[in-house]
Amino acid sequence: MSSVNQNKKSLNKRKHSESESKSSSDSDEKNNSNSNNNNNNNNSNRSSSGSKKKNAPRNTENPNDWPDQVWEKFSSKLAGNVNSKGEKYYIIEKMCPQPEDAPECLRNEVCHNPRGATAITICSNGFEYQRPLHRMRFLLRLRETGQSDKSELQASHLCMNRINWRGRGERQCTNPDHIVPEDDVTNKSRQRCAGWIWIYPNINHQGSGYWYPSCTHSPVCLRYSPRTSVPTLLSQPNSTTEEREIIVIE
Repeated sequence: MSSVNQNKKSLNKRKHSESESKSSSDSDEKNNSNSNNNNNNNNSNRSSSGSKKKNAPRNTENPNDWPDQVWEKFSSKLAGNVNSKGEKYYIIEKMCPQPEDAPECLRNEVCHNPRGATAITICSNGFEYQRPLHRMRFLLRLRETGQSDKSELQASHLCMNRINWRGRGERQCTNPDHIVPEDDVTNKSRQRCAGWIWIYPNINHQGSGYWYPSCTHSPVCLRYSPRTSVPTLLSQPNSTTEEREIIVIE
């Protein structure tokens, strides 16, 4: 009889222990669920404030259809010129690396060159909005000047992106004063424009020369061809035609 009572007591203890274990497990699951909900709420709050939300769907609407709050967020971020990492979106640099060798009218021009990433992103109402940095500043300028109807045109650069006389460059200047709305043909023709070129009035580069505005665009390109980068037929007058250096503007 004593043995039976002991077995009953042992069984009751085991059931009580299992009940406590289950209760503890349920409590842990409830706490984890509350923690996950809090994290989701925090992520949602961060998203609504304009920070990038992971895996947010990309908005593909025409910028003219964007709500005002999206434009305000882009404008606010660029006005401070500081990204989420505390770094500048762009830095201001002289357009001409050696101003003394450039036309006087271009010596004080400055480019706003991207410091790192060349795109800017904001989140609003659960959607991600992203544009290249130079195009976003271009769109904001059009909006400010009442030219939003031109937003589907290309952002055509008047400058040469840190001076590349061939009109090419890896980094796009974001200075809105250097960007105009133009069609594809005009934009590409600017990329081949020599801009200001140096003219030697005499054979063999004798005598003083002068800068000549070869650009025919309107508004004019903020470009120039360094004196040493534009060889001419006059540089070797005694050589044959095949041996002479010819102007090549690609």
